[in-house]
Formats: sequence, C-alpha cells, structure tokens
Amino acid sequence: MKNCSKLFPFTLTLAVLPLAGCYHYNHNPAAELANNKASIQQWVADASSSFDASSKATLDKINQLIPQDPAKASALVGDLPDNGVANMTVGQGPFPIRKPAEIAKDAGIMIVAESWFAKDPHAAADWLNTLPPGDPRDHGVEMILPDAVSRDPSTALGLANIISNPFGRANSLEGVVALWAKTDPAAATAAVQSAKLTDITWVMSTAEQERANLLRAIHEASPPAK
Repeated sequence: MKNCSKLFPFTLTLAVLPLAGCYHYNHNPAAELANNKASIQQWVADASSSFDASSKATLDKINQLIPQDPAKASALVGDLPDNGVANMTVGQGPFPIRKPAEIAKDAGIMIVAESWFAKDPHAAADWLNTLPPGDPRDHGVEMILPDAVSRDPSTALGLANIISNPFGRANSLEGVVALWAKTDPAAATAAVQSAKLTDITWVMSTAEQERANLLRAIHEASPPAK
C-alpha cells in the first residue's frame, strides 16, 4: 500500500498530484488525528502575528464570549477574512495559496468548534455543518475529530465526511473508522457502507474506491476474531 500522508501533513493542499488509487491507511489513527490537529494549531499560531487589528479584536471578542455564549461567539466568525476559500465545492480542486493575514477565519472557527464541542457536541457539529465548505471549516472539523471519535464515532464520521480537501478528508475518514473499528467494527462497517461519499474527479478517485479503502482500513484495524 502506498503511504501518502507524508505528502500532505494536514489539509492545506497547494498542488495537484496524480494520486489515483493511492491508499494511505493510518497505522496509528489516534496519533495521526492528534498530530494533524497539532500541525494546524501551530500553522495558525505562526500566522497570528500577521492578522490585522480588526481580526485580532474580533478573535478577542470570540474568546471572551465563547465560555458563556458559544452561539453568539460563533456569529462573529463571519466578520473574519478568508481570501475566498469559503463556498468551494467538494472535489473542485486544491485551495489557493493563502497569506498569513487571511487565516484569521480559520482561527475563529477553531476556537469556537473546540470550545463548543467540549460543552455541547451536537450543537457544535450542527454549526460546523452550516458553514460554507473550504479550508476554514476543514480546520475547525479537524480540531475536534480526536475528541469526537472517542465520544461519538458516528458524529465524527459525518464531520470528517464534510472536509472539502480530498486528501484531508480521506485521511480523516480513515483515522475515524480505524479507531471506531477497534471497539465496534460492525457499526463502523455499516456506517461506511451507507455513507454518502464523493467522487474526486480531478484525481480520478471515485466514491466507491474511497468506500473500499475505508472498509479495508476497518478490516485491518479490527481486533482479531476470538
């Protein structure tokens, strides 16, 4: 099996590669999801000094509001810039290169998603599903996946499946189902078989190829039969 994870350490993909049939099962799915979260956190932290004054003020307000009123804090995310990566269609292609100052929206979504999910997982998941596709939402999802898969693997699978970046989505889906398979492989299999997956035509990968990859990941991660 080919391992593509080294090519894309997290979902900010800047190039198109001919990766049809490239299967990258996470041999340590918990570590993969945690490392991906840490990589995104560091990337945003490195960019934060470039945020403009307005973005910094909005992020400060989000941090102040989020402990008491996550819904009100989430409404402020729309005030943050994003360089047009919102409203991109799943499978459309890699996102444009973004300047550090344009990553403030990612930071806002990450703050809200992580804090809100800790208090009310279903409300946080519902909110993420209302956001437009794109890098900022992807990073919000990836912030909570390590926690989500241990608390509610079905919700985690649904969230991983809305990640727009195809490489990030594939890695996240495989990480989720591999962890789920360790405790309930039958439920993980049933969920994958009924999941609505997406063709990625620009890398010649079909939804059924991805489903086969996920089922293989479940098989390899499942405990040995007694």
